[in-house]
This record gives sequence, C-alpha cells and structure tokens, in this order.
Amino acid sequence: MSSASFMETISSRISQWNDLLPSRVQYWLSKPNTTSKIFSAHDVFTKIFDDPTKYEFKHEDPDGSSWGIWVDGLHPTSQVHKVLADELEKFLSV
Repeated sequence: MSSASFMETISSRISQWNDLLPSRVQYWLSKPNTTSKIFSAHDVFTKIFDDPTKYEFKHEDPDGSSWGIWVDGLHPTSQVHKVLADELEKFLSV
C-alpha cells in the first residue's frame, strides 16, 4: 500500500468514527445513570503543534524536522501520550 493510499484509508476511518460518534453518545445517554463526554485528542494535538515548547518538546534533529512528537508517521511518542493523559485527566475532573 502506498503512503498516500495508507493516509487516505486512515483519514477515511477517522471520518467514519467522527460521523458515528455523536449518535453513539446519544445512545449511551439514553441509558439510565449514564454520563458521556467527548474528549478531543485532535484539540490536544493542535495545542502541541501550535506551541511544542509549552509541552517541553524540543528539536531532536539538527535540521529541526522532529520535535519528538512522532515515533513514526502515525504513532505518537510516550511524551505525547503523557500530555494526552494529563489533558484527559483534567477533562474528566470537570
């Protein structure tokens, strides 16, 4: 599978998930004693990309192409997972 084809597949699956999510939340909310929230990892990634130094990401490559955000083209580093976990904890505590 080419890189472009792979990214199209990933993008399509993300869109399908995002389209399905609101109806699933409504379904869960229809059940007694249920609380449901939607956490946006996308918003957290956007914050990281907008200001990587705020989250203590530093240039790792001499040419500045990597901030230690990705292990590869798809998977975030453990440092990103930590930021996501911290943001999720804040979100759930409200």
